[in-house]
Amino acid sequence: SRQTCRKAHNTLEPAECSAISVPRHQQVLPDMKTLLFVDVDGILNVAVRDPGCAPAVFSDENLKLARQMVGQGNPLADRISSVADRNIAAFQEEGTYEKFVSDPGSLCDLLVGRLARLIEAKGRCSRIILASFWRRPQHVERRRLLESRLTAHLGRPFSFDDHTSFREETGAACRISTIGDYIEDYCQRQQGSHKRKLRVLVVDDFGVTALRGLTCEGKTPIDSVVDAERYLLSRAGDGTGVLVRIIHTFEEFTAENGMQVSIGCGLRLDHLNRALQFLDKGLFDENVSENEFSKEHEDAKFCGIWANSCIALTGGLPFFSRFMR
Repeated sequence: SRQTCRKAHNTLEPAECSAISVPRHQQVLPDMKTLLFVDVDGILNVAVRDPGCAPAVFSDENLKLARQMVGQGNPLADRISSVADRNIAAFQEEGTYEKFVSDPGSLCDLLVGRLARLIEAKGRCSRIILASFWRRPQHVERRRLLESRLTAHLGRPFSFDDHTSFREETGAACRISTIGDYIEDYCQRQQGSHKRKLRVLVVDDFGVTALRGLTCEGKTPIDSVVDAERYLLSRAGDGTGVLVRIIHTFEEFTAENGMQVSIGCGLRLDHLNRALQFLDKGLFDENVSENEFSKEHEDAKFCGIWANSCIALTGGLPFFSRFMR
């Protein structure tokens, strides 16, 4: 069955338009504006899907707990352990996903540094938009933590330029639609040539969800990343002069024990390089230490206000910390 998202009555109706974009070689303009939509969970950390429950945090604490419980009939422990052991050499990375374990602030500093590289590459005519659940008022301290960590990596003050609306999101289709609302509103506000020179980059795991079997606005089927890109393009007026790229940080695989595992896999190098190519910035040089980009690696790791995402104990029984919505 399809996951469907319908708009609230007070939002704009999608424009009737063609989803055909102008060829890329005709659109790369020096003054092109960029909208960069950023999710957090599954991008700046790894999120492990636990069917029927909120995704689990791939943190050092959760991994230690999973190692203790693996093979004891706890599916989540087995999933977390299999994620830690999964080799990611096929994705331009060295080692396994264990390198992406998050700290007590639910962030992986390595991945935050990569987002900082992307922010630096997006150009001066751009807007960085927070599309994550972290945009909501109840998560203001988490947002401030993230902004402080990015400030440390960038070596200059950073804050998000904007966020998507606070509309209720019940799944991946709703997240796509919410981003579409923002694009449509932005394009309607622009006049003349500005509207015809727009580049949209979305970095999102869509709640640890595969882009298939979805429906936006009750009528637009989404069965691939390309379908989602076409839908977002359709929200940008007639789509002329607009480029859309989605970096879907999602992976699903079969563990050694036969269990299906789905994760928001974080901003891996293959994803970062696809995003940089879209921005015409070339490939990230793996031979350059990522620490050289940050103002000071240790400062970036420990600055800001830590959010509480540690493992808790209830009745003496441990449970895995999960992402808050």
